[in-house]
Amino acid sequence: PVIDAGSPPVRSCEALLRWSNPEIGDVPPAKFITIAEETGLIVRIGEWVLRTALEEATHWPRDVSIAVNISPLQLQDPSFLLTLISALSQTGLDAGRVELEITETVFLHINPLVQKVLHQIQTLGVRLAIDDFGTGYSSLGYLRDSNFDTIKIDRSFVQAVSKDDPETGGIIKAVVALGGNLGRDTTPEG
Repeated sequence: PVIDAGSPPVRSCEALLRWSNPEIGDVPPAKFITIAEETGLIVRIGEWVLRTALEEATHWPRDVSIAVNISPLQLQDPSFLLTLISALSQTGLDAGRVELEITETVFLHINPLVQKVLHQIQTLGVRLAIDDFGTGYSSLGYLRDSNFDTIKIDRSFVQAVSKDDPETGGIIKAVVALGGNLGRDTTPEG
């Protein structure tokens, strides 16, 4: 769940994909998502996750939205936008209740096609979030030039604050202030 400190308890829920294999046990997402991206299976897996998450959200209260992680590779797939439109149409879920989370690595794959897809996603009314902000590809230029609605501060920063790390606390405060000044929501993960 995503909790807004200033309003009712649950504002949104994030769809999390987990794999529990009967022979080898739980496979961490960092492992199987990487393999899915390397093999190209992420497009089919991502489509299933998107459709399943949107269908699940139709059973929730209307003021609770769903956040779904999207691989930068999915954004390069020519059929991704049609998949999103189809999932919204088939479920009847209001696009304003959907937020797509994309890791900072999207900026490594940014090209005119990806920029156009991101713009078209927002034109549908779907929100965009930069996920895991601060873990490697952060750039103030990306924040300035992109139209992401939400900045999600990586969990590692939040965990460091809980260990009384004043420098990290200062970084989080600065990112929250920056997001506010840019008119973007900010969510610390963890």
